[in-house]
Amino acid sequence: MKPSLKAGLTYFAAMFAIAGVVSLVREMILTGALPDVVILAIEIPVLFIAAWILCRSLIERFDVPSQLGARAVMGLSALILWLIADVAVSSIILSESVADQLELQASPFGQLKFYGQLLFAVFPLAQVWDSNSQN
Repeated sequence: MKPSLKAGLTYFAAMFAIAGVVSLVREMILTGALPDVVILAIEIPVLFIAAWILCRSLIERFDVPSQLGARAVMGLSALILWLIADVAVSSIILSESVADQLELQASPFGQLKFYGQLLFAVFPLAQVWDSNSQN
C-alpha cells in the first residue's frame, strides 16, 4: 500500500477515535447547557488542533511525499472513510434513517460539521505549503 493511503487510513482512524471521545465528553457535560451548534463551534477548534498535529506526525511517520497528489490522496482517503463511518455510525448505532441524516446535513449543525470535515481533509495539502515555507 502506498504511504499516502496508509497515512490517510491512519489519519482517519485516529481522528475518528479522538472525535468520538470528544463527542462523548460533549454529550456528558455540555448537551442541554448550550445549543448543539454552539457546542460544535467550541469542539471543532479542539479537533482541528489535534488533526493538525496528528497530520504532521503521520506525514513524517509514513514519509508521505510533498507532492500535491500524494497529499491529496491522504486527505481524500481520510475524508471518504470518515463520511462512510459517519453514515454507518448514524445508521447502525444511533438508528437514524437516511432521511434523518439528510435533514441533519441541511441544518446549521450539519453544515458546520461537514465544512469541518472538509477542512480536516485539506490539512495534508496545507502542510505541503507550510513545510515549503519553512525551508
